[in-house]
Parts: sequence; structure tokens; C-alpha cells
Amino acid sequence: MKRVISFVFVAIFLSFSVLAQSYSFEQTGGHGEPVSYGKKSRSSQGNPFRFYGGFGLGFSNHGFYVDIQPGLLYRVRPAFHVGANAQLGYQSYRNFNVRTHTYIYGYDLLALYLPWQHLELSIDYQQLYIRYEAGSATTRWQVPAFYLGMAYRTRNAAIGFRYDLLYKEGKSIYPSAFTPFVRIYF
Repeated sequence: MKRVISFVFVAIFLSFSVLAQSYSFEQTGGHGEPVSYGKKSRSSQGNPFRFYGGFGLGFSNHGFYVDIQPGLLYRVRPAFHVGANAQLGYQSYRNFNVRTHTYIYGYDLLALYLPWQHLELSIDYQQLYIRYEAGSATTRWQVPAFYLGMAYRTRNAAIGFRYDLLYKEGKSIYPSAFTPFVRIYF
């Protein structure tokens, strides 16, 4: 089980979220003037919705991990966004000549607040459902997580950490309550 947790953590650590968007991330700067990230398009003039997604991929000597996370964000105010995404993941590896498979699916509800040009704060509730198969044995469990995150933002990227307030060692698929993340904006 520790190998599963370590493998999932490495795969998630090496994965990154790609936010595909057609409008700019706007917020107010230090003096209330609008600050724009990215090119202007017709979406920034009226459409408050934006699609985004995450993709994770990890390899080791004995297996691999793949994760896909399509989602939708809604701009409530220039500096405040809310959204939801679905998460689908699959992991397969060989452990002592037994092929194991882990299926992960769930959802994520998040809120982003952009108080300054280079700061992104986030609140994120995640519910994952895991099915682990080893040989003929199958185990199922759920993993809730409530993250508080902070990231440094540039025009097209954000890098930061988030902390899981509901983390319990031995019950989570992650080895630590801290999770790093990278977001790239197009």
C-alpha cells in the first residue's frame, strides 16, 4: 500500500494542470485599475465561463499512472472565480509478480481569489473514489480533501502549494497534506 501511495504522489507531483482559456484573467491591481493576463478576445467582453483541464502522467520501472481532469470556471467578479471539475485516473503496476490496478474518479469544487497581480489564493473541496485491484482481491474507499492553496502568478503560469485540512495519514492516497501544483494558462 505504501508503494501505491508513493507512486500516486510522484505521479501527481510531476503532473500539472493546463488551463485552456480563450479570454484573459482579469483582476484589479493595487490601485483598483484592471490588470489583464493574456490576450483580449470576445470571451473577455461578456462570457464569464472558461473551460480548463488537468492532465497527469507518471511512469516507473513497474507501472504507470494517467489522470484527466476536465473542468469549467465561472468568473463571478474580475478577481473571483468558482468552478468544478471531474477527475478520472488509472494506475497499473507490478508488485511481487502481481499486477495491480487502481481506478480513481471523483470531483472537485474550487474558488480562486486574485487579490494582487502575482498572488492566487484558492479553496478546493475534492472527493475521490478509489477502487484498488490486486489479483482477485478488490478494495474500495473514499478520500475527501479540503485544500487551502496559495500560488505565485505570472502572466501565463501559477506555481504553488495547497494544504489538505482533512488529511489523515493512512486514509489518503497522498503521503502528505501538502501538495505542490503548477498551472499553465493559454
